[in-house]
Amino acid sequence: MKKKLNINSNDQAIKRQLNHHQPFEIANNLVNFSLSDQIKIFSLLEPYKRANVFSYLPKNNQLELLRIADDNLIASIINQLDTDDLREFLASLENLDLNWIMPLLSNDKRNQMKELLGYEEEVAASIMSLDFIKIKKDLQVKEATNYVIKEMRDQDFIDYIFQVDENDTLLGIVSIRELIIARPNDSINDILVDDFIYCDTDERIESVIKKVRDYDLKAIPVLDSEQHLLGIITADDVLLELAYHHEEDYTKFAGVNEFLEDDSTIKRTFKRLPWLLISVVLNIVIAMFLSRFEDIMAAVIALTFFQPMILGMAGNIGTQSLAATILGLNSNKLIDKEKTKKHIIKELLVSAINSLILAAAAFLVVFGFLSIMPTLDNVPAYLIGITVSVSIFVALFFSAVISIFIPLFFQKVKIDPAAASGPIITTINDVFSLFVYFGIASIILFNYL
Repeated sequence: MKKKLNINSNDQAIKRQLNHHQPFEIANNLVNFSLSDQIKIFSLLEPYKRANVFSYLPKNNQLELLRIADDNLIASIINQLDTDDLREFLASLENLDLNWIMPLLSNDKRNQMKELLGYEEEVAASIMSLDFIKIKKDLQVKEATNYVIKEMRDQDFIDYIFQVDENDTLLGIVSIRELIIARPNDSINDILVDDFIYCDTDERIESVIKKVRDYDLKAIPVLDSEQHLLGIITADDVLLELAYHHEEDYTKFAGVNEFLEDDSTIKRTFKRLPWLLISVVLNIVIAMFLSRFEDIMAAVIALTFFQPMILGMAGNIGTQSLAATILGLNSNKLIDKEKTKKHIIKELLVSAINSLILAAAAFLVVFGFLSIMPTLDNVPAYLIGITVSVSIFVALFFSAVISIFIPLFFQKVKIDPAAASGPIITTINDVFSLFVYFGIASIILFNYL
């Protein structure tokens, strides 16, 4: 942002400023102004620019703005929004707000929104856009070009032009580039691509993302069971969905429930608190488990020095395997048994090699540390080094194994694999690591108890 908006000027001066700012920049400025000043700025914006600025505002700011704006201004904003942006905004509203905003839409927009809001959240039709251009069959290039120029709106996607018959059955797709360079008197059919990639209305969004990525598409048409063209999903829509899914997985990975940017401190606190309370309970379980090894912990104090190292390294290697597996599942790389088997074998080999190397390094560190700083336990440093080394190998390998198989199991039973990163899997790894550590210590150091 090069400079801020100065709203203390007269209307003409403010308009000149607005003409030199992008919609995103204006929206960033608006959040710092009062609602009355925001209304003033929206009234001075060109109609085509109002919707773009509005789409960049935070959701709560959008609703607050509309609640105090007059009906004419509201109608000029929401009727200019792209269909996918408008659907996303309306889907976020409560029924009470929806009931007073819907009548302000034009008849066509209102009918479109009723249709789009009727689809399930995770299917292709729920994110499709209706802002595209259709042409009839058997046109000449110059006729198609004139039609596109005449019918095109600011919000229309024009990289592809879609040819349909009288029943809206999709016949083929024309690239705008091919249309521009074609000879005016040529038939549109000469540059038509009739072997096109499409998606069904009820196809999962993850599948659509994969098609757009694999075939390097700028947009993909959405067809019903009879091949009627209902809408399109653009590469921009796919990018937004990817960002949303990655953000959603990250919040689950971190044990943080989904929250809005404008949520209050109290609201965020209560959304995170359940996971923290679960962690408290599970850590009490760990404490009860540790009490079973009270004798060896009292007899060999040095063992407690290296307990954090065992837990930390097991957690780290488990997180790596978990992340690799969830990434493979989310990117649809583990879609068949052969690829899944190859992933499991590779991850197990990597984990085994890393566990072996870290076990050897741990022995040297522990032996060197206790040789320089001996304890009063009278236990040879090399025995404690062996104990830690063997424990690390077993604990790390088990942590990797469980972090590989639990997400795959969750996927099999139709549970979000990202949920595998919660406190349950962490606690399983911690309990097993401690069991292995003190169990092996009880065997190796039996004579010193």
